[in-house]
Amino acid sequence: MDNQAKEKKPLNFANISIFAWLAALCGLAFFGYVVFTHDGLRGTSRYIAVSAGALLTVIALVWTLKKKNLGATLLNLVLACALCFAGIFIPSMQQQQENIFKEPAKTDVSYVNFYVRNDGSHPSDDLADYGDAVFIVQNQFDTAVTEASSQLGKEIATSEYETVMEALEAFYQGKGDVLILNQAFAAKIRTLDRYADFDRDTKIIYTCTIGEEKVDEEPVQEEKQPFAVLITGSDTRDSALTIVTRTDVDMIMAVNPNTKQILFVSIPRDYYIYNPGLEGMDKLTHLGNLGVLNTVDGINQHFNLSMDSYLCTNFTHFKQMIDGLGGITIDNPYAFTSGSFSFPEGSISLNGEQALSFARERHNLPNGDFDRSKHETLIMQGMMQKIQTLVQDGQKASVLKTLSSNFLTNMNFNDLYNLYASSSDVDAEWEYIRYGLDGYGTYAGTVSMGWDTMLYVCQPIDAQVTFVNQVVNQLLNGERIGQDVMPGQEGATYVEEEQQ
Repeated sequence: MDNQAKEKKPLNFANISIFAWLAALCGLAFFGYVVFTHDGLRGTSRYIAVSAGALLTVIALVWTLKKKNLGATLLNLVLACALCFAGIFIPSMQQQQENIFKEPAKTDVSYVNFYVRNDGSHPSDDLADYGDAVFIVQNQFDTAVTEASSQLGKEIATSEYETVMEALEAFYQGKGDVLILNQAFAAKIRTLDRYADFDRDTKIIYTCTIGEEKVDEEPVQEEKQPFAVLITGSDTRDSALTIVTRTDVDMIMAVNPNTKQILFVSIPRDYYIYNPGLEGMDKLTHLGNLGVLNTVDGINQHFNLSMDSYLCTNFTHFKQMIDGLGGITIDNPYAFTSGSFSFPEGSISLNGEQALSFARERHNLPNGDFDRSKHETLIMQGMMQKIQTLVQDGQKASVLKTLSSNFLTNMNFNDLYNLYASSSDVDAEWEYIRYGLDGYGTYAGTVSMGWDTMLYVCQPIDAQVTFVNQVVNQLLNGERIGQDVMPGQEGATYVEEEQQ
């Protein structure tokens, strides 16, 4: 018997590395199959992903044939695992996207928006100008297609897709002009990195209401989160609304449905603040020329806030909205006249035309523009109180139709309804807190009109800026706030001039 231990043969990594590379090749085949049979990746992304995998596999083969060692074996095994993992991950990514865009919970009323790209290629904000357009639609929106055809007086051309993601991708690739999308999906779209700027990339040209009112349903009892929204109004009287226009009214509305407080902060249109789009100081009214989101950004930066919602209207739609709500009632602090209207002191009822006159008057008021700002917030308070009354009377559908027809927004009007309907004590009174900002009247150059052109502006009062930041954030953080005295008003010299 041979007592000498037999010498062990070293592992043949030449063969092992080849088998490991074959495993990587199988991983590539699996990865390619998944990419082209699932919707986790679409369009050119599929070809880029598979090409990248193939390139890595070729590099691994060259390395294997050259080295045929342990390193080559490990490289191929890692590549095989990575390709298999990627192939497994893609279906889960697809499922995640599908979960995001599951059909929203059935409600009595839903809203479908018509979007166009906000890149200058579609300047019109009126659906009537899109009779020859191609409408991209998920195949469940037959009612919206029918309504659009009725509005245009002809059958619209559509390009139908099975899923929201397919329709969204086609819209971004320019395969159609108008995207028809359930409003409930808009907030979900922004959660996807690729579409994080969806609000900036698009604008709404039309909203249709689907469904009928059901007055016998009890609202779901749940705690609502406080939020803030910028309300803007332009002095145009066009029938079509737009989010790209100079603003005549700018107002922060912060709402805490748990403490039942609503805060209004009216900002002068000549307020001198930073214009993010043009990167320089400007009048607040000019920020809207680059779109309402530019105005939102400017106000956020100035007051150190984090709003992302807006409501836009104009004079024509403002009047229609008041009339659609059946008029409003407000508590007028003093008697005055405006044009052909006389407004006595005390509780008064206003229709749309009267409400516009009440909100616009400044010459016949004791404190001019400062009182005008108060009047704007009084009108908003009257609207919110009327909405509360209508909601409690079960008139949800009429309220939502009135709002959606007269505002452009990136928020869901159902949220406004639920502020009231979800309250466990619907008879409890909401508390309204109102502030109007003031400033120092002066002349300054602006980034939009040129630094050599001196325009009349309202120089902000620092103490008021700090105050607004504090009260808005206190309300949004769940704290109760009180009606305090706005600081700095005793030194204010701003008097509004004609629009510049």
